[in-house]
Amino acid sequence: ARVILNIRSHIKDQVLSQKAFLDIKKSDKNQTIFKSLRRENARMKRMVKMFGNERARLLDMVDWTNEETGLQYLNDVVYWLGFRDCKFNQLYHENTNGYESNNTGRVNVGPNCHYPENL
Repeated sequence: ARVILNIRSHIKDQVLSQKAFLDIKKSDKNQTIFKSLRRENARMKRMVKMFGNERARLLDMVDWTNEETGLQYLNDVVYWLGFRDCKFNQLYHENTNGYESNNTGRVNVGPNCHYPENL
């Protein structure tokens, strides 16, 4: 089994997003939330280190949501998982304005995508 863990290294943006779209009191101090998220990110990094690079992969939302490099980043993860001849045709965005789809169209990984039996 392989494990994928996801963080958002731009913690300040995550604090603002959580306060805007989750049930977090507006009075909660940003610094408190920031410290908590920083602790969680560090915990995720430790978990990846504990499992090792063959069994765990740490994704950073900042990298895979990048319009210029995000597709390659995700395609590399799909390859790491063992799939072959798979290439995402576009990034899919499901949380515009919090929870709306941005209607990017049909996302696929190509007609030849497969998982080899003998990896």
